[in-house]
Amino acid sequence: MALDLTFATWNPAVGSLPSAVRSNVIYVLPAKLPLASSDDHSPLYAESLRDFPKTVRGSGLAVEFAHSRETRKFLSEYSGDPDVWSIALGLVGSVNEWIIFAVQQFLSHRARQTGHTAEDALTHELKVSIAELNPATGEAKGITVEGPGADVLKALEKLVRQGE
Repeated sequence: MALDLTFATWNPAVGSLPSAVRSNVIYVLPAKLPLASSDDHSPLYAESLRDFPKTVRGSGLAVEFAHSRETRKFLSEYSGDPDVWSIALGLVGSVNEWIIFAVQQFLSHRARQTGHTAEDALTHELKVSIAELNPATGEAKGITVEGPGADVLKALEKLVRQGE
């Protein structure tokens, strides 16, 4: 069975990555950065992610926002595509099992927020962008996977197996 996915390379915007990274943390990256002409330079996160890191930490996964509480703001739901659940994550190193777990937790989180079942979440359109961070060089290599939730998870599992 072929997976119904779209893969793309992704270059995280300058300013979207954390200034300092730890190897045991997955970072939630902002959905948007303010325009250069804006007086407010706060990174903009989707409102649906406001309590995601805290919720996931309860499951034992180290997840935090890429920017401090004082410097981030949240976008209302109507400012994004409501038909696609989106998240951008960053981690030191390559895609691994922790990213898969974080994406599973994101699907559960969004299902609870929107009144969907866990089964519905697996068929919902999902867009996951992942930045693989290299603290030694300061570079980030990114990918985006988009498709039904279950297919995105299968694709990430395949990426992990290929990287082993």
